[in-house]
Amino acid sequence: GAFSTSGGEAAAELEAAVWPAGMYTQPSMQPAAQFDRLAAKYTEHSERLGPRFHAAEELAGVDSERLQTLGQRLQRVARDAAAESHPFDDVAAGAGGAGGNAARRFRTLIHGDPKAANLLLHEGGAVGFIDFQWTGWGLAATDVAHHVCAAFAPDALAQEGALLDHYHASLLAAAAEFGGAPSLPSRAQFQAQYVAAILDMGRIVLAYQWSRADFETPSLNRNGYNKDVRCAAWLAARCDRALAEWERGRAR
Repeated sequence: GAFSTSGGEAAAELEAAVWPAGMYTQPSMQPAAQFDRLAAKYTEHSERLGPRFHAAEELAGVDSERLQTLGQRLQRVARDAAAESHPFDDVAAGAGGAGGNAARRFRTLIHGDPKAANLLLHEGGAVGFIDFQWTGWGLAATDVAHHVCAAFAPDALAQEGALLDHYHASLLAAAAEFGGAPSLPSRAQFQAQYVAAILDMGRIVLAYQWSRADFETPSLNRNGYNKDVRCAAWLAARCDRALAEWERGRAR
């Protein structure tokens, strides 16, 4: 944002120290075949996850036919969703979508892998991050969507909307205090970016993460993309809703 364009020597040092495009899920860091395997992979996962997944309360109200075709529908939009979620990644930008120039005013320094295992929580309320291997420039909403899918407990996922409101309000307050407010997305813009990022997380989860999952083995590292059945069911339901939001946004 404002710091990177007017921060002088310190900003130049930061630019040189981080990835031009952050986030390990960006298409240039992943096999291109991911985009063409989502329909088949979802069918495979759906059968393997079994009755606990399909009976999860998070899937209540999701149309069974829509759920059955989730992989196919996600595959149709995956490249465009990736382009919007990773506008500074050359491979993603080449697939269409917003592109780096259009999104540049929203460019933010992101962690790149904000899963539960990379967070340290202190009893006093302080929060710390570790593992900055994928830190670089991106959209705040892309980092947030990754964090929601990779760190939230099932009960917290039910509060998704309120937590996104709180995050955006806190972001605006911090920008007003430290500078950079003109480069921040509105709540509506942030929501649109978040929806694209949820769909992009669906791509990496279906194509890669769930293939490594063992949902029957207890683990402290429980999250939506590789451990907890309820979180996995929530992600399937959220991708279904995100696809509907995506379609409505493009119909306007």
